[in-house]
Amino acid sequence: TSSQSALQLIQGKGDVNEWRPSYLQSGDHGDYTGRMDFFTNGTGVVNKFGFILGMSLMNKRVTIGGGFGSTLAHPLELHPTNGYGVLNFSTNGSSTWEQYSANAGNFELYANDNYRGQFNGTTGAYSSISDRSLKNNISPLNSILDKVLALQASTYEYKDNNPNNRKSIGLIAQEVEAIFPEFVYKNLIERSGKEIYTMDYAGLSVIALKAIQEQQAMIKELQAEILKLKK
Repeated sequence: TSSQSALQLIQGKGDVNEWRPSYLQSGDHGDYTGRMDFFTNGTGVVNKFGFILGMSLMNKRVTIGGGFGSTLAHPLELHPTNGYGVLNFSTNGSSTWEQYSANAGNFELYANDNYRGQFNGTTGAYSSISDRSLKNNISPLNSILDKVLALQASTYEYKDNNPNNRKSIGLIAQEVEAIFPEFVYKNLIERSGKEIYTMDYAGLSVIALKAIQEQQAMIKELQAEILKLKK
């Protein structure tokens, strides 16, 4: 438009095979945002003068892989000030993950603008959200000792990225799902189209704590019975 200015890089100017590998163009459309867009042409002869938005600069913000708020595949935004740190969009732009370095030194994570956890700047420990104000339908956990005893620990080797066939110890998600479905997630991986199970291993620590509490109650009961027999 008349409000835009552009700097084009032309290769072989005037030749039959002249083409434009890239160009820079003001992208504020007269809105005085101070935005600059970086384009490349498409691949192949038919796209010698095409345009693909690769990166945008605006107000100390950088977007790679599309414009700000873009619905292109997985654009990435860098915001050193005024809110965001690194903001990654989903393919359709409906979901975001943000990584933010807080002034306190912690590394915070946000999903769709909602705080989800952080890495401690001193110890590196990760802590996820657990605040009462973020939870509904809170109720005590029923007895789970029998379920814990039914879990089958296994050794195995991962197929991918394991050239030395290093062994691991853990649980099989499909087996755990039959006992504690709360810890198992069935995921459709967008990039491969495969269905992969994942597990919340950290959540199992709560189950272990509950099982210990139940066992301790049983031990106390047995100790009381033994004391009666001795008397």
